[in-house]
Parts: sequence; structure tokens; C-alpha cells
Amino acid sequence: MSFDLNVSEKKNLNPYNAGALCNGFMSVYVVEPSGRKSLLVTYEFSLTRMEGNIAYLKFVPGRSGMDDGEGTCKAILKNGKLQLVGTDQGGKSALFNGLTFK
Repeated sequence: MSFDLNVSEKKNLNPYNAGALCNGFMSVYVVEPSGRKSLLVTYEFSLTRMEGNIAYLKFVPGRSGMDDGEGTCKAILKNGKLQLVGTDQGGKSALFNGLTFK
């Protein structure tokens, strides 16, 4: 998985949509036994509000017609680790519910 997050401004972080401005972008891959990576799904993140060290984000599919899952989550910076926690997935299942980045 790769995850870029910039809460200070929206940027074109989505390599699959040149016109998209967002605060974050995630790519989720499967790694096969041979070591080959295959892209499973992508998400664009938009900041909805900040409360201290918690960023509340809305996410949508990153590739039109290819990815599923949208909803909201929060990114929390705690003890030098970034935690991403799903809060509402709008009835669809995203490929993440909770992640901790070190």
C-alpha cells in the first residue's frame, strides 16, 4: 500500500485522474508469491475538518469505473504513528477499516 496525505492544501495526487485535486491518495496492492505487485484499488481523500491532531477525511474511488468504496475516515497522529480509521463506508466495503503507519 502507498498513502500520501497533505492536509494543508489540495493537490493533484491521483496519477489516474489528471483533473483531480485532493488532500490524499491511497493505492492498495496485492503482492504475489513471486514478488509481483498488482494494483487492487485506489482512493482519493478530501479533508472535511481538523480537530487537533485528527484529520477527518472523505474518500472516493480513485479510478473511475474501476474502484469501489466510498465513505469517511479519520487520520490520527499519535506517538509518531499515523493511524487511519474508517468511520462510515456508505454501505460499501473499502479495502481498509483501520491501518497504522510507522
